[in-house]
Amino acid sequence: MEQHDHFKALQRVSTLSLQRISALDVRDSKDRVNRSVHVEAEPGSGFDGIEKTIPRYRKFPVLLYFDWILRFWIYFDTPAHSVSWMASAGVFFGAIFFIVGTFTSVDMGIVVSQVVGNCMGDSYDWAVYFCYLCGNALWFTATSLQIVEALNLDHDLQMLQFEFNGMRGPMPKYKWFGLQPRNLDWWGAISYTLGVGMYQIAAIASIINDCPNGLLSVDAYLGLVTYMYLVAGLFFTISGTLYEMQEISPWLIPGILVPSSRSYLSSLKWWGLWSYFWGGVLFALGGIVLYWFSPANMTISLDTYNVINGVGFGGGSILFLLGAALMLARQSRGRCRPKFGAVGRLDPTVHVTVAGQGAYHTMHIIKERSLDHVA
Repeated sequence: MEQHDHFKALQRVSTLSLQRISALDVRDSKDRVNRSVHVEAEPGSGFDGIEKTIPRYRKFPVLLYFDWILRFWIYFDTPAHSVSWMASAGVFFGAIFFIVGTFTSVDMGIVVSQVVGNCMGDSYDWAVYFCYLCGNALWFTATSLQIVEALNLDHDLQMLQFEFNGMRGPMPKYKWFGLQPRNLDWWGAISYTLGVGMYQIAAIASIINDCPNGLLSVDAYLGLVTYMYLVAGLFFTISGTLYEMQEISPWLIPGILVPSSRSYLSSLKWWGLWSYFWGGVLFALGGIVLYWFSPANMTISLDTYNVINGVGFGGGSILFLLGAALMLARQSRGRCRPKFGAVGRLDPTVHVTVAGQGAYHTMHIIKERSLDHVA
């Protein structure tokens, strides 16, 4: 796989970097390096390059997995890190809105408050339509940034090579626009964005349908709401499939059932992508059930619809929330525990500065152990 090749290349370049560092004739080098090595994201963090975790989390190491929200501002140090953080955080917070909107939509106390035609004038409108609108806006921003991430899978590797070569030649640029038709991650992000765009159209159409002069015909409602949710769920499933094939296995099965190895069992990335895949499947189920309950069909009862809708849209939202939380925890771990730093879309490298070098070196990759690129 392309990303695995990048990982191997990074190991080769890192080995050369380590050899170059060891060849330096620096008096009392151990003390000098210990004083000068620091996490790029926060020079004052006090990380000494020896301990497994930065000082603030040594007593409570579980908190390092929440570093993405406890110290969110440090993830905006470079375009690559900013995009990675916002792409996952947007899914996380968007899922919260979707969870609220989905489960209030099946609460009978909220349902009976709905008055058609009062244009956001009742509890149902705000608890459901408004939450969906906000959730979709966050998701659309996040998935659009995932497209940008997919365009820059090898950006950290390019920067490492540029710095190792003495910063000669043009600096690698972070790409904001482009086409990569051979990149499954890129297609996966495109698919997510199309699906979320359809969700947003459906949410806006639902609000228009609630306005006095905006009541939609049955055919218009089917086209702008029901079919949008139906097709969007299929796009979510396709996207989760493409991410699994790119990041875990082209055969798909090793990434969607149960962990087939100890490395998968303990992998935040594996479980994160697993959550995204099955979340997409549940959203597809929710879209199918919504079609069955549409004004043109009404083939199931309201009680059945509420149950399956809660499982589909509600379960899908919960899995998306879990998947985003795991990806954010993976970024936090890469910041706070340097042996887990890796080149990858979902886990930006922890860059380490060595005084006198004028370049960044991922020494921790060689120092600790060979990194499992799935971790």
